Amino acid sequence: MIQIVYKKLLQAHSVYSYVRQMLGGDWSDSQLDPFILAAIAHFERHSGYSFNRYEICALVTVAEDDYIGRYVALPLPPVQEIKKVEGSNYGEFTELSTDEYSVMDAGTTLILPKTNHILFRVTYTAGFSQPPDDAIGHVASFAYKLITEYNLPPPPDSIPRFSSPYLERHL
Repeated sequence: MIQIVYKKLLQAHSVYSYVRQMLGGDWSDSQLDPFILAAIAHFERHSGYSFNRYEICALVTVAEDDYIGRYVALPLPPVQEIKKVEGSNYGEFTELSTDEYSVMDAGTTLILPKTNHILFRVTYTAGFSQPPDDAIGHVASFAYKLITEYNLPPPPDSIPRFSSPYLERHL
């Protein structure tokens, strides 16, 4: 079980300008921004990764794996910093010291508890410091798809300038 208690925006990235460059043309902000915003939301929902930097507080339960052992997987990677880990057996939460858990990064960040707690409340910062080009390419590709589906007339000099091999294959 994973439940996000709160998600506070710390830093929004200027993905809009990168996507506009990939789409080409002289789009007005009011024309293009809703499509880019929808494409970012689509990417975050389906990839599980976040473009923006957030402070997140999540309630998570322990999972078991034969190889890893007991672990807690944190949602919305990439995790930049773990601020606080608290444990509970469905009562009050108590803050754990850093020697009561270890952290492993295996694509997503896992907390390996050395205690018998069942429920954990973890506060951490997550999100890209700079979104990767391929992720921006996915957003540009999906924004372009939305634009064509909604028949938004392109500006006269609009020629998509996709520099990503992924985009050239998937458009």
